[in-house]
Amino acid sequence: MITEANQNLPLEIKVLSSSIQDPIFNLHPVLSSNTQAPILNLHYKETPSAQQLVNFEKDPLVALLALAINSGQNKFSASAKLYGSTPEEERNLLEEQKREVEGNFDIHDRGRIIDEFQQCFDKDSLLLGCACCGIRAFQMNKMLYHPVPVTELDLLKLNEERQLLFYAIPHPYQLSVSVYLSSSGKLYHLHPELVKDGIASLCSTCHRNITSSKPKIPKLCIAAGIDFGHPGRLGLPQLTLSEELLFCRSRQYVSILKLVGYNTSERQKAKKGHVITYPQPDGTTKLAELQRFNSNFDGREYPRTENFGEFLSICLIGSRLKFDSLIPTRFGDVNELRVRVDVVYLWLHALKHLNPLYRNASIIETEAMHMKLQNILKDHLMCQQMKFEILIKIQTCQCPFLS
Repeated sequence: MITEANQNLPLEIKVLSSSIQDPIFNLHPVLSSNTQAPILNLHYKETPSAQQLVNFEKDPLVALLALAINSGQNKFSASAKLYGSTPEEERNLLEEQKREVEGNFDIHDRGRIIDEFQQCFDKDSLLLGCACCGIRAFQMNKMLYHPVPVTELDLLKLNEERQLLFYAIPHPYQLSVSVYLSSSGKLYHLHPELVKDGIASLCSTCHRNITSSKPKIPKLCIAAGIDFGHPGRLGLPQLTLSEELLFCRSRQYVSILKLVGYNTSERQKAKKGHVITYPQPDGTTKLAELQRFNSNFDGREYPRTENFGEFLSICLIGSRLKFDSLIPTRFGDVNELRVRVDVVYLWLHALKHLNPLYRNASIIETEAMHMKLQNILKDHLMCQQMKFEILIKIQTCQCPFLS
């Protein structure tokens, strides 16, 4: 229930309630000439129904109400009374809250929920994919997949303009595009992996849109332009973080690789850790990267080796002895630090042929660039080691026990 506790909501939430009169927040159309559904606001006294909370992703006010209900925030509206109250009042209030929570969910509710889930979920159901939009889900309940011959999917055929664009792509790279070539030579906006013997598997939504009396292209399907390609069809390996930095158009984030060295046995050492990524801080570097990002046609040179160390830092947690045992020869096995020169160029050539934003890119494949890529990790690690030595000296000078 949304109650007077909304008076204690943050300011940015309370401001939204002042926009209730704006037509965009009117959740319900006129039901008749004399009847209108009530308009929701943050001071709504009753718990909104599920129907009133539809389209929450399009309305921030409805999203706030849904959050308050689903998170249980509204059940602790009286917790503000705890401040300044007597111990007895606190105990009574907490007991009241406890009874409310226990009363809303008991052992019978738990059993009912489990029973309903087991009735709805079929552990033997098939995991299928839609050839039209690519969604994967278990075929159960309302989520059904329909086999449809491609000969009945004329709506998904490539038009002449799309065909020209497709055939303009060099043959080896055409495989990455989600296009199915039928036995009759016609091209369809379909995932080829999900078409077997001329039969396409369609999810309920795509099937309903395409086979209705007034057929239309589904909003989230390949034919509507939702196709990001599939690098696996070209055999392109998955990239590491270091490799992505070498040819990304704009570096909007900086990453810190945190590593911890440890012994797996008496004679073997290993490293484990994780990557933390932060938005690029304000400054000249960020402005330069934003200019690259806003450029429609990038004619710059790749791979990008400049300022590599500014976007990837290494933080080693442990003693200096452990640091010396891991630097500089044993960091190549850290996956995110690996730079495979052949993989970098495979991706660059694929992007130049497939991505319009890389069409004018100049790919540098000189011997000097190859050597630079092979040594970029070593040079970066040596720079990190120098920073570490400076840090050690500073700490030594500041510590009276080590001076």
